[in-house]
Amino acid sequence: MALNKSQIRDAIEFQLKDSSNQTWVTEEIDAAIERVVREVSKAEPKLEYTYLPIDQYTRFVNINSLTGLINIIANRVEWPYGASSPNFRNYTEKGNRLELRLRTVPTITEDTLDGTVTFTKDSSTVSGSSTSFKSVLQDGYFIRVSSGTHWYRIAKVVSDTELTLENSFEEDTVNDDENTVYRDGEGCVCVCWGKPYSLTESASDIPPELEEIVITGGVAHCLAAEAVDTTDMVNIGENAANLYLQNTRKEIAIYLEALAGLGRPEDDMEAIYPID
Repeated sequence: MALNKSQIRDAIEFQLKDSSNQTWVTEEIDAAIERVVREVSKAEPKLEYTYLPIDQYTRFVNINSLTGLINIIANRVEWPYGASSPNFRNYTEKGNRLELRLRTVPTITEDTLDGTVTFTKDSSTVSGSSTSFKSVLQDGYFIRVSSGTHWYRIAKVVSDTELTLENSFEEDTVNDDENTVYRDGEGCVCVCWGKPYSLTESASDIPPELEEIVITGGVAHCLAAEAVDTTDMVNIGENAANLYLQNTRKEIAIYLEALAGLGRPEDDMEAIYPID
């Protein structure tokens, strides 16, 4: 079971031998945790797969809707999606768009559905009233709520009034009677992208194998902040200051080595801790 923020905070305080917060207050530890989560996310982000529409009459895909985007995963942009052998496409990033390197501009079929289409939160079943799903849709087509931007892939058209989505509907339940939009199987690309992990007092999506790195990084950040404060004090002895620096350098080295193992660029590491 994933550790939540409270549990990670407790683990950091235990390693710092400061469970009573005599040296580091909760706000300082939380700031260290938040920074580490950003750094770990940058080194090995959470992977998401999202269907994005190709702009009509172009080779461009807008990526503005990818909230928290860290990077597009190289060689993981697939079009058309769903073939027995994945069709990964080369692309060029141009601002908030991807330009697919295709020989010809795709011909996209986009239209709207008659009747009322009901999407239910956390369900993959979509129902219709006065609809003709069988006549206009096919397995592998894409569909979205008329007022929405999130596209869903159709796994199976069951009947004229029922279809099954590949994934559960993530938004609030809606009875869409304003021309639900659909696209054919070539209307969207599947983009694999990286985003930050989420860590709250009650939940976390950080993988268990990264939790120890988060704890180590939190300890390192706390020690680094305290080392700077301690060495700036006029009335502290030289031995105490050197001890703080020694312990800090040790924890930093362990943390940086762990980040390097995740793929963080070497030339980006030393900027984390400007401790001489």
